[in-house]
Amino acid sequence: MAASYWSSSQRLRWLMPANVALPGHERDLTRVSWADRTKLTLHYTNVIQSVAKRMMLRQRVVASAMTYFQRFYANNAYCETDPYPIACACLYLAAKVEETPHHLRTFVNEMRELLRHPLSARDGTDGKSTTANAARFPYTSADIAELEIYLLEEMDFYMILQHPYDLLTRLCAELQLPQSVLQTAWFVTNDSFRTDACLRYPPHVIALAALYLTCALQPPEAQAPASSAGTSMGTVTEATGGNPILGPGSALPNAGAPVTITERVKDWFAGLSTPLTEIAEVAQRLLAFYHVWDSFHETEDVSAILARLRTPEANAPPTAGPSTST
Repeated sequence: MAASYWSSSQRLRWLMPANVALPGHERDLTRVSWADRTKLTLHYTNVIQSVAKRMMLRQRVVASAMTYFQRFYANNAYCETDPYPIACACLYLAAKVEETPHHLRTFVNEMRELLRHPLSARDGTDGKSTTANAARFPYTSADIAELEIYLLEEMDFYMILQHPYDLLTRLCAELQLPQSVLQTAWFVTNDSFRTDACLRYPPHVIALAALYLTCALQPPEAQAPASSAGTSMGTVTEATGGNPILGPGSALPNAGAPVTITERVKDWFAGLSTPLTEIAEVAQRLLAFYHVWDSFHETEDVSAILARLRTPEANAPPTAGPSTST
């Protein structure tokens, strides 16, 4: 396992350019729009999240499973595979990698039971069975075990991941941000794994974008005194593996003077050495994703999108993905 992100396989093997289309995505986009494909990804990551919740798995396991899922479908298309067993294999593998293993039969049974009943959709549904979620899960433990091998081969056996959570927690503590900011930024970070941001940007950029969006969209809070010690460069340097994301003048502003949280964070972001364009690109991807999610009705949309996706002669509307230009 690489001690530093900068020498890890996550960066050297699985960090993809933000402006290069992924082969698996391109094949799907010949049949459905970017928004529709995003809704399918949201649905399948909802499945991963729901099974993990039923099994009381940690968020790191969920994040790893969603990253594996995104890696697999970087080169494979939804229109050519059944993503449900892939999602199950991703969660099973992630639990083992994150040292919280469960018997494979448990994952299969939980997946099968979940797909017999409606998922918890954002639009709120009753307990009736639906076309999208009543689909049976006919796969056995042997099928998932075989898929795990294919998944490992697809990822070239690179499984170790570094996530944004530790750095996000440390930054909020050093900036003396209230718990509500950390909680919201944590949720935004969770949502980033439902996009391909985890394939295109380093973990610290995702953490910074989540913090930026939280502070930009959350109303300013009451006056809070800034620390007189300033931000510790040592801890941030350690968190990013020897490549600090802060510039040399990034101490907290006006030490000892009362400043608002907004002013404090604004001055702190101004001193970052991480390119603000990268943070803005991740923020734009997340905002575009939230725009799609806001209109997503899981119990109605998924079956309709799958019908178009599995129709060979279907043509996708000319809908582009989120812009990364700043």
